[in-house]
Amino acid sequence: QCDDGNIKDDDGCSAICLVEQAPQTGAVVITELLFDPDAVSDNNGEWVELYNPATVDVDLAGWTVKTKSTPHVIAGSLKVPAKGYLVLGSNKDLATNGGVVVAYVYGNVSLGNTGPGNLTLLDKAGKLVDIVDYETSAGKFGWPGKVPGVAIQLDPPKTGAKLNDVGANWCLASKALSGGDKGTPGAANNSCAPPPPPPPPANTLPTPADSAFIPRVQLMVQIWLKLWQWQWYGPFA
Repeated sequence: QCDDGNIKDDDGCSAICLVEQAPQTGAVVITELLFDPDAVSDNNGEWVELYNPATVDVDLAGWTVKTKSTPHVIAGSLKVPAKGYLVLGSNKDLATNGGVVVAYVYGNVSLGNTGPGNLTLLDKAGKLVDIVDYETSAGKFGWPGKVPGVAIQLDPPKTGAKLNDVGANWCLASKALSGGDKGTPGAANNSCAPPPPPPPPANTLPTPADSAFIPRVQLMVQIWLKLWQWQWYGPFA
């Protein structure tokens, strides 16, 4: 974290007081993380979702996935399809990883679930492609925080290597997985927008039939009052 006294980006300290990273190519974007699974243990159930915004496949062969201290170099061809998703994780076994289809196991990479966490993606030349510095405390720098068994996911309209640096662009997943946790690994994320307001109450204004009926009632009341006046005060009241 930093605070340089201004609200400008691209000067080493961002407008929301985060230390700015080197420029990110955004060829592949980190869009969803489950860093604290609940259905299974962390070393079995952690996973990361990547999205390719380009119109051609991106091969991750030789790329590096790392947290703050643990790097892993992807061995062999591993393609993120054009306009599609790919899930990396700690375990490919559906029976023991919470029911998530994982395309590639990234070895000993472990996502932090206390304090600030980090995930970095480098291409085979070591150039920064994307980085997410997330917070596990709800509300800190706008991040949704940690809920065991619930992934954090990027709002689809905010998909981008710079937009996913902003905590307010992320929210908690709501779709249940077969294993019991929540997330949308390998598929489009749910919207982070609040649900629409409830419909207004049914129309209580008079209907056309009511509108015709009301004047008749008013006339009957006036006649009744006049008869009452005649009874007590005579016809000339």
